[in-house]
Amino acid sequence: EMIHMATLVHDDVLDDASIRRGGQTINALHGNEMAVMLGDYLISNAFHLCSQIGDPGINTRLGCVTNTLCEGELIQLKHRNNHELDEVVYNTIVKKKTASLIGASCRMGAELSGADQDAVLSLERFGVSVGVAFQITDDVLDLVGVQEVVGKSVGKDLDKGKLTLPTIISLAQSDASQRRVLLDLVDSCDLAGLKAILVKDGSINKAMERAASLVEEAKSELVGLGPSLSRDLLATLADGVLDRQF
Repeated sequence: EMIHMATLVHDDVLDDASIRRGGQTINALHGNEMAVMLGDYLISNAFHLCSQIGDPGINTRLGCVTNTLCEGELIQLKHRNNHELDEVVYNTIVKKKTASLIGASCRMGAELSGADQDAVLSLERFGVSVGVAFQITDDVLDLVGVQEVVGKSVGKDLDKGKLTLPTIISLAQSDASQRRVLLDLVDSCDLAGLKAILVKDGSINKAMERAASLVEEAKSELVGLGPSLSRDLLATLADGVLDRQF
């Protein structure tokens, strides 16, 4: 949770976001320097806590996942304002910057509980699939959500030149003329105009269908775990990714 919070604090700096979870972001309240240092402190504190468990494998895995998170953000930064960004690269970005942390969390929970290797790997795959689905829905909410409901700044992906799945889908299915219209809206950061097209041409729905497919893939990984309240809760949490409004 502390590593996750650190990534959110740093994300708000990268995105110049002013609202998070219904309140002002750290960077909006106290500036980027304070926000960067707080994010660093949270990560450092997380590793300090893990070092007290006495299992070096936990620190190794967390070190690996924090490296992967940074790789995902660096790839995304490299591809800002890249109108040729495709689904392959998009999927690489979201797997690294979001799904890797959720997958590692599920895996480590299984390992620390003494689960067998099959269960450990199933839960890691569950977390990765849920993580990608979560990021897709997050990107959709950034396009069509209402700030007061979502609880954070919206339209930031467009402001920062990040192409997300709905726009990538729309560009891929457009002819040259329609593509020019879409790119003009992207370049001018016209959120309302872009949203109208993405809703009309079905790209928003197609992105959500991808997320729904990933949620089903995730839930299929739970079948081999055997019935339990914990398994039911994980399935419910996965379904909740598709219904969330914030």
